[in-house]
Amino acid sequence: MKNYRVTLDISRVFDKIKHLILRAYNSPFPTIFISANDPDEVCRLAFDQLIKMIMDQNPSISMRILCRKLKRECRIDKIELL
Repeated sequence: MKNYRVTLDISRVFDKIKHLILRAYNSPFPTIFISANDPDEVCRLAFDQLIKMIMDQNPSISMRILCRKLKRECRIDKIELL
């Protein structure tokens, strides 16, 4: 597995999730580190980790809808191989 540095843009939904404890995703433009086999897997894992953190803390219907919006409205700015 290779290590990647990923820069995300979650600014469109950040105001709705900033009250949660999100560790590495605590800013509108977080940089996180992920181990994966290829860049496609990195993209999937980055959003899956964020959605899991949100759903573990608040599994309400409004947060489920927000997670669907997150998949559509947020984007990955940069993926770098370390």
